[in-house]
Amino acid sequence: MNTGETGREIRQLGNDVYAIYVMLDGITSTQTELIATLARHWVILATHTRMLDEHTAKFDEHTRTLDEHTVKLDEHTVKLDEHTVKLDEHTVKLDEHTVKLDEILDILRHPA
Repeated sequence: MNTGETGREIRQLGNDVYAIYVMLDGITSTQTELIATLARHWVILATHTRMLDEHTAKFDEHTRTLDEHTVKLDEHTVKLDEHTVKLDEHTVKLDEHTVKLDEILDILRHPA
């Protein structure tokens, strides 16, 4: 190997090393950008998680309220059913009284 060829090979190796450093610099830059993007995504994820937790708490509160209203509605339904039975009894009684009053009026209008 002669000196000229050795010098060329050394320059070539120097260029290769420089190219490797340029590539490593590009990789480092890309990693830095990815880390920054990942950090932004973590902030967004934390915000969404907090919002989801708040919505879940609100949903749970509404569910409890709905359950309370359902119990109250069931109580009112039972009471309404009781009143309906009582009203039906009064309707029967009123019909009986109406028949008796009609009989009395008929007797009063047409004495024997």
